[in-house]
Amino acid sequence: MQTEKYRLMARGRLAACRQTIEGFQTMAAKAPHWGASIPLQAECRAALETIEQLEQRLDRKLIVTIVGPTGSGKSTLLNALAGSDELSPTGIDRPTTRQIVVYCRQRADADELLGDVDPAQVAIRLHTQGSGLQHIVLVDSPDMDSTESEQYRPLLEKTIQLSDVLVCVLNGENPKRRDAISFLKPCVDRYPGSLLYVALNRCDRLPADELQQHILPDLQ
Repeated sequence: MQTEKYRLMARGRLAACRQTIEGFQTMAAKAPHWGASIPLQAECRAALETIEQLEQRLDRKLIVTIVGPTGSGKSTLLNALAGSDELSPTGIDRPTTRQIVVYCRQRADADELLGDVDPAQVAIRLHTQGSGLQHIVLVDSPDMDSTESEQYRPLLEKTIQLSDVLVCVLNGENPKRRDAISFLKPCVDRYPGSLLYVALNRCDRLPADELQQHILPDLQ
């Protein structure tokens, strides 16, 4: 019920945005000799297309993609988000160097990804008991510090383009490893959405003042 409530609220906001943009589009069309008329109409069309895409996304589950280096805690986060300690218990069924792993309740939930990504590069793990998977699809990516990371970068970039939420998991004890940051930056730059999160693992092993005064401001 809560999810449906938020979905209705989102549809209402999108409808309001659509109405406002269509108003600007009509106004620009009535002033063909105005210098800004043509570019404004083009911007309105692009904005309306974006709204249509967002409306379509409301009819499916959120795609949440998790990226990060080896040992950063991606499996632990996957389990927490899925609501199951058995989703990825000890690194079993983790992605290979050329595959992403999609965790979902039913195979149809992964159709959005399978439409634009080579099926041979996607492993589907069905998990009907995970309470968190009722509303989301979790995507686990290969470790970014793999020796073959460059070979699967195109696959990861395609996946990120389709994601609603991107979570970058880093080891709080060493969050600014040069290889991790250099790998993440192009992915983040290509991410089309605004729901981007950096999750710092092992924060309990750090002094609170160091975390608050140095590490977090620097990452932000």
